[in-house]
Amino acid sequence: MVSIWTSNSIYCGALLHDYGIAKPAVGRDFTLASAERTQTCCQDTGISKSRRELLMDAICVHTTPGVSLEKDGPLGCYLQWGAMADGAGLRIWDVAPGNVNRILQQHPRIDFKRQLIAMMRAEARAVPKGRFGLLVRCGVPLAVRMAPFGS
Repeated sequence: MVSIWTSNSIYCGALLHDYGIAKPAVGRDFTLASAERTQTCCQDTGISKSRRELLMDAICVHTTPGVSLEKDGPLGCYLQWGAMADGAGLRIWDVAPGNVNRILQQHPRIDFKRQLIAMMRAEARAVPKGRFGLLVRCGVPLAVRMAPFGS
């Protein structure tokens, strides 16, 4: 069973994990800006330093190929798996089809694929040796285009 802390952490991580991708910075991985924004939000709401650091670490690893429960913890894995399902439809089989359909009806993905691919490519240009540089070279934009969702 997922604890309340973990559920709240997943929610916070889902909200903030891509915060930094909107404004790529040359030579600086976007997850660092996402983690910094998370730190500020956590400090402003009184979340303990240890919990804040767990959430920031999870955000930083969510785009790292090969995350594992043993090495990166459940929160890092949950964030990555959720991002994979959302972006490329990978692991969508782990979500009940009725839930997927309800989410897509309530929250249409208007132009999502094009925008996500553009942000991924911008991050890859800003940090060519970073994780999105690798993921773009490995074909993740194609996986996003092929995701089992509309636009």
